[in-house]
Amino acid sequence: MTESSAEPGIPAKTSSTPSPEGGTGTAGTPSSSSSSSSTISGSSTAGEVSDSKEGKASPKAIGLAHLISALIGKSPLALKGGKITGTAAQGVFIANPWKDLNRSKIGKLPGVDDVSTLSTPPCGPESATSYVSWGLDQSIKTLFYGQCDAFACVSASILVADGTPIEAGLRVEVLNLRLSYTTGHALLVVDRAPDSDLAAPDTWGSDTVIVDQWYALQVGTAPAFTAFGSTTGTEYRAWLINSVTAAKGPPSNYKAAGILRAGSLVTGAFPKLKVNSRYRSVT
Repeated sequence: MTESSAEPGIPAKTSSTPSPEGGTGTAGTPSSSSSSSSTISGSSTAGEVSDSKEGKASPKAIGLAHLISALIGKSPLALKGGKITGTAAQGVFIANPWKDLNRSKIGKLPGVDDVSTLSTPPCGPESATSYVSWGLDQSIKTLFYGQCDAFACVSASILVADGTPIEAGLRVEVLNLRLSYTTGHALLVVDRAPDSDLAAPDTWGSDTVIVDQWYALQVGTAPAFTAFGSTTGTEYRAWLINSVTAAKGPPSNYKAAGILRAGSLVTGAFPKLKVNSRYRSVT
């Protein structure tokens, strides 16, 4: 979770100031049906796709979620060796793990307390070229230590830059889950239905893919998953909705809580910004 100064309809970057470990409490905590594990595949599933009475994911969304997960699995956002070891060898660390989500017990970079060591985007997605350029620079690092905004930036950059195997013309939205004056969360939503309600995840449509490696590393799922027709998608949408509801109610009574758009990017719209060769295919 990170601070956010976003106002409805106004793009804004999330700040690098860490929120207190533990987030905002138990609101929206995913179902305990998924067991805690220190081994995370990171790309083996697209949220355990299955039929759901809430709706099915389209074949397009299922394929896209698998493809995005495979690409992120090649990045420094993925665990090296697929295991959390608590040492630098695991390659990726979360500066602000959320206690009520963190089944895997992934944590901060050992022995590092200085926030200046964090990987932090220099701007928000409203400055699209600079945002994507920073993400691409980070995508070839060997060690990654950041908060959700940095995870979102790197993921988005891999998807939208030139050379990616992702279909051109897809909308990649950087969203802020705003929960208080000082806490929020950054995530990506790909190919949301144009006529859907941004503030109502249950309307986002069967083509929608959610991308959130910050969340995935803690919960133990793939970094990209379909919004509908999957166990992870169902849990995640409930987490978003319940978190906003809890933030608006006592004791915080934060009426401005909600899901906001920080910026919108389009796949294939950055011909001068090239992905590293490792991201040109998933074979």
